[in-house]
Amino acid sequence: MSNILNTARLVNLGIQRLVLEGGSTWTGNVGRDQRRFGSKRLGPIGYALLRTCVSTGERSPRVALIETRIEQLSAQPRSNASERIRLLDLRRLFVWDAWAQAAMGAEDLEILISGLKAWRAGKSLVDALSLVDARGPVFFGEQQGEWSKRLGEIVRFPMAKDLASFMSAARADLLAAGLRDSMRQACDDFLAVESLVPWDIRDAMLSFKHGMLWLVPAIAPLQTDAIGLSRLVGAGQSSFVIWSRAKTGTLFAGSDDDLRRALEVTRVSSDLRHFVAEAVVTEVESRSGRWGIALYGDTAEDPAQRLAAAEALAATI
Repeated sequence: MSNILNTARLVNLGIQRLVLEGGSTWTGNVGRDQRRFGSKRLGPIGYALLRTCVSTGERSPRVALIETRIEQLSAQPRSNASERIRLLDLRRLFVWDAWAQAAMGAEDLEILISGLKAWRAGKSLVDALSLVDARGPVFFGEQQGEWSKRLGEIVRFPMAKDLASFMSAARADLLAAGLRDSMRQACDDFLAVESLVPWDIRDAMLSFKHGMLWLVPAIAPLQTDAIGLSRLVGAGQSSFVIWSRAKTGTLFAGSDDDLRRALEVTRVSSDLRHFVAEAVVTEVESRSGRWGIALYGDTAEDPAQRLAAAEALAATI
């Protein structure tokens, strides 16, 4: 086992240590001017981190993972008793994995926003990101301030008059309105994260990040109170309980509906993270570095808006 885990070069060629500084540059399929501007404004590692967030237009890896889990379960045979038991076992594990991705996706989002806010205040982005202690629901709640203000401190979008210098007035008005709508929709979804993510799973993850103690009511007798008993009865055969401290636990239904809800929650957090990162990356990669371009929500689905955004980005590189 030590030979498998050892990261020394001669032992495991697939896992090697890497110095993230020096005189040699890996281009990462990014243009020279974009690399130069981005690294100067965010720092080399900070720029690489943010560029990674917007590296693909495909579905996010966390979303893709949950979708794959759902597809695997759908294809799982269930014609006899042993196959149905196997299906329940897989569904419990996949639901745990899916909700864990949802919780970690929300924490990814919180860390990014907190780090970028500190960067706007003049701090190193890498230092800020590494020092963020994710707080979960408290961070996303309304008591932390209106998201229009918080997000406005990070995302800098042009107004129509800024865009009119290199595109028609009609297209400038269209894109400026789309950017405003994108911010509005993003602010609404930031507030939604607090209620959509079951933060109990975050506590369970923190308690058992190096292993998991779980209880399966379908096969394990449990002592509880009258309320707990009614919840167990209604939870279904695929439910599971994550044991925590002080003789308490968190009950998860482990249902197909759980998987679908976890997928949607993860998609919201992932899309928000991509939107904010893209807004900042397009800003720091531009020649002037005054503002960026990113679309979100319904606006991002509009072909005319996407075409206008592409035209604006091409003019600023």
